[in-house]
Amino acid sequence: MISNIDPEKNTYTVDRTNKSAVYFDSNVGITLGHDYTQVFRTTEYSLQIQLADAGVFFKLTPNSPLGWSVYKKVKRAALRHCRISFRKILTEQNTREKIRISKTIRRMGYTDEIIVHDLREIIVHEVCLTNGPANELTYCTTNVENTRLKGLSWEREKSLVYCFP
Repeated sequence: MISNIDPEKNTYTVDRTNKSAVYFDSNVGITLGHDYTQVFRTTEYSLQIQLADAGVFFKLTPNSPLGWSVYKKVKRAALRHCRISFRKILTEQNTREKIRISKTIRRMGYTDEIIVHDLREIIVHEVCLTNGPANELTYCTTNVENTRLKGLSWEREKSLVYCFP
């Protein structure tokens, strides 16, 4: 994920995250469009989170009017993506990866400088459903048989599954 672009210095800062760096706050909430007046579930009440090699996966069992409204929007593909909010706790500059990427982009004719930080610890505190994701590869589905969910174990009930590759 590119976290900072400085066009004056022609510099890009890239944050890299691995599975072992991800932690979850004690009570993660799920919102609609980062609107904290619309927190419709938390991990304390029917929001489940799983961390897998393919990404972070969230499951919500709707049991409120807002929850059912969101479920219907996802089912008819009116709401298709999601985001997460997190705090970076520890980072470390990855000089070897910076050199490797810089050599690659120089061979392609670019002069940009790449700074790579490995995120050693991040804490997820919010899940957000949105159609304006930071990562277009995210998706929401009501189909627990979706092949992208292979290897995850969820209860088979009406639910939403949110995925972050």
